[in-house]
Amino acid sequence: MDNLTSKVLKAIAREHGIRGWATMTKAKLVEPLQPIETILENFRGTELRPLAKLRGVEGYKTMRKPELLEALSALIPEVEVPIPGVTW
Repeated sequence: MDNLTSKVLKAIAREHGIRGWATMTKAKLVEPLQPIETILENFRGTELRPLAKLRGVEGYKTMRKPELLEALSALIPEVEVPIPGVTW
């Protein structure tokens, strides 16, 4: 995604309803366009537990980060809308 210009990223962000796209830098635009699994990997285990609790993951209190990531990723729908010009 590094090879895309900020103008292209802004157009993609606008199409996908990302708020504040007009004032975001290229680096900030890339973040919301990443797959949710990639975003979750940047969180600590202590930050993932509240999300797991909200999602109803059983046993989240004793899970370590890899287990939390696996449990949360299982809750993400398989269907993803492809973004034109973006390859992961």
